[in-house]
Amino acid sequence: MGCVTKENSARDFMLKAGLNFCSMFDGQTPTLLASDVEFVRKALIQEFGSMPNRRVAGVSQKPIGSFLAALNDDHWKHVRTMISPTFTTGKLKLVGW
Repeated sequence: MGCVTKENSARDFMLKAGLNFCSMFDGQTPTLLASDVEFVRKALIQEFGSMPNRRVAGVSQKPIGSFLAALNDDHWKHVRTMISPTFTTGKLKLVGW
């Protein structure tokens, strides 16, 4: 079936193997890769509040390290609470989303 290499990305490997999910280690950090669109949508939209800590590679410096997906724990919860009213369904419809 092959493996993930510089020339063969994890996405390529998953497509060839017909996998929706794949786990691997990034150094010592266990990582779950998902190609199932519905799962990704649910994780990033519907269950966003349940998963405040995400691994975002190479964004520790400001201002990039300050965006919502790069924040952790209480700081993430505080910022999300502050900005959530901005993105209500009604307000997004007003701007054409």
